[in-house]
Amino acid sequence: AAEKKENETKKGRVITSAPDPVAKALLTQRQKIAQIRSSQGGTSSEETGEESNEATNQPGRVVVPPPPPVHFINLVAPSSLSMAQIETMQVVAQMTALDGKGGAFLPALTLREWNNPQFAFCQPRHGHFAYFSALVDAYQRVLTLWSKKDESNSSSKTIDQDLVPELANNVDKCLEVTAYRAEYERDQAEHRQKDANGR
Repeated sequence: AAEKKENETKKGRVITSAPDPVAKALLTQRQKIAQIRSSQGGTSSEETGEESNEATNQPGRVVVPPPPPVHFINLVAPSSLSMAQIETMQVVAQMTALDGKGGAFLPALTLREWNNPQFAFCQPRHGHFAYFSALVDAYQRVLTLWSKKDESNSSSKTIDQDLVPELANNVDKCLEVTAYRAEYERDQAEHRQKDANGR
């Protein structure tokens, strides 16, 4: 009876203890930051707002590398649009961005769907054309960021430009970068609080 109970608990543990990938990524990045701090000792220069180049010249400072910068594009849909209309506009804007603003996709779609009210936003005289154009511009910026490579001057590449192709097709790497950002911010807040309490 004891063996049966032990097997059931083992089975239960296997089922219930399946690691949460987000929690696992967060713990991994927390350990990574802790290893950086313990291997170098001291306090981070990121807390004081100093540049990392200056901090590396000062003994006793721990430089925890910051995560890659985040690029925000914020567009608010007009309140008069339904979710179906917004989704239609987003898909058409994505396709237009992929084809390029001067490409053949948008003019062909506009001509074909001229009398269709679902695609009236494609016409420049329509009230929602400005929102649609802003969506196309936003998607083009994202595509440009994700496809741009500065091969001529590799020293001027930013961290995010190096990671973009890797993140585009790798969910685990994307989760790792996101978890590092979260743990970095938690670590910085924790050390700022320690400094504030220590003074």
